[in-house]
Amino acid sequence: MGYDENTLNAMHMALGIYILLFLVMIFVLILYCIFLSQLFRRAGEAGWKAWIPFYAQYTMADLAFGHGFLFLLMFVPYIGQVALIILNIMFAKTFTDRMSILVAVGLMPFIGFMIIAKDDSFEYGGPVTL
Repeated sequence: MGYDENTLNAMHMALGIYILLFLVMIFVLILYCIFLSQLFRRAGEAGWKAWIPFYAQYTMADLAFGHGFLFLLMFVPYIGQVALIILNIMFAKTFTDRMSILVAVGLMPFIGFMIIAKDDSFEYGGPVTL
């Protein structure tokens, strides 16, 4: 007892969409790491740190706050997503105070970090004081 032709076509279509979305996510992740490594190099850190999961966030927290242990807040349920958004915004704030870019980083870090990485007028200003 097998599936009829319409069901198989729908399953193949869904599988194709999932594969396409997966490839798009991988592409965005690679570009995100490239831009993040450019920002790390501009801040005086090694660019390879952007390619290692969790160590990239630790390095971002270290550059943004002066100490990296605050990245551990990402592992607290419900607070982790908010902590990651705040970490992205504070890391971007070490390069710029322009509100439009900070909002872009908060909503879409990929776009915000791309803008900061490609514009040479943004310089690393040291950790943010709270």
